[in-house]
Amino acid sequence: MKRFEKKDFIILLLSMTIYVINRFFLSKIDFNYITETILRYHFNDFLAPIVFMSFINIYIDFFRVDKKYKIKRLKVVMCLSIVCCIAWELVAPVILKRSTGDILDCLAYIMGAFLFWIIMRFRIA
Repeated sequence: MKRFEKKDFIILLLSMTIYVINRFFLSKIDFNYITETILRYHFNDFLAPIVFMSFINIYIDFFRVDKKYKIKRLKVVMCLSIVCCIAWELVAPVILKRSTGDILDCLAYIMGAFLFWIIMRFRIA
């Protein structure tokens, strides 16, 4: 019996690889102002819900939690992204001095979560 679905693992591995490429290479390159701003300050926030939700799905599979708890439905995906937005952009700045709230990060979380939902709708052979 499989321990986890291949799709969740591929999504996690690919999004983490893109994160590393952006963190250590792309965000260091001088592009135009808009591209630099997106890559340096918002692109990793776009990837965060994809990594987070695929990791949760792998966890659910690995520990054989009931499949009904896997993150696949749009309502669940969006609710989780809003909870993350509240936690990281509203609560964290109150608790952590080095943290700042940014509405564009919330937009990035929601867009990344929506992309995760779209990806989850496709079958991977």
